[in-house]
Amino acid sequence: MAAPVMRSGLGNQALFLCIMSSINYKSIDQSQSDEIQAIEWPSLLDALLSIVLVVILMLAFFMLSNLEVWDLLAIRENQEKVKQSVSHYVKQNYPSIDLDFKTEGSTQTINLPGRLLFAAGSKDLSQNGLVVVEILGRLIAKYDSLLSKIEIVGHTDPSPVRANPFFKDNLDLSCLRAASVVRYLVDKKIIDERKLSAVGRSFYEGIQPNVQSPSQMRRIEFRLLYAKESEKG
Repeated sequence: MAAPVMRSGLGNQALFLCIMSSINYKSIDQSQSDEIQAIEWPSLLDALLSIVLVVILMLAFFMLSNLEVWDLLAIRENQEKVKQSVSHYVKQNYPSIDLDFKTEGSTQTINLPGRLLFAAGSKDLSQNGLVVVEILGRLIAKYDSLLSKIEIVGHTDPSPVRANPFFKDNLDLSCLRAASVVRYLVDKKIIDERKLSAVGRSFYEGIQPNVQSPSQMRRIEFRLLYAKESEKG
């Protein structure tokens, strides 16, 4: 009877060891599972944060792009409004004044033939030129709130200038003519002087790449730089 009792005790011990081993394996599996979850959760959060950041950046880019598009559309609308208003008024009241409009981006250029403003070789506005500049200046001043800057640009033809004590070449002449227009607009308080600037380009910029007619090259340009909605006061 002793042997069976001993075998029974060994069996119980073996069973106990098996149960303990199983418990240990389950504890190890649970511990590994917890470690895997601990590793996976931060990785998942990082991925989600990255996705959210990308979405935010895309939305910001989309909104900025839309703002630029809307700004450009508003500027184009204002440019057309100014063109129609100025050209209609001048055509109805001063048909002898020949205006030419050109638009590039946010800049609108109004060309005035030099013969309307200056005598040949002169840096000073003629009497007719004073009238023309005042008319155009007052028309443009009506739209002052739409504009951030107004450049007056002088152009000449390549013909050498006559010797005189006031300017030595076409670059000087173009600068002085532009300055004469700006000075008149400022002295008469027609346009805010803070928005005006004078630029001389001599004969370096033709009215078109394939057009180099001297009479067309001699001109004064009013370059109107339109303000974006965000830049308006």
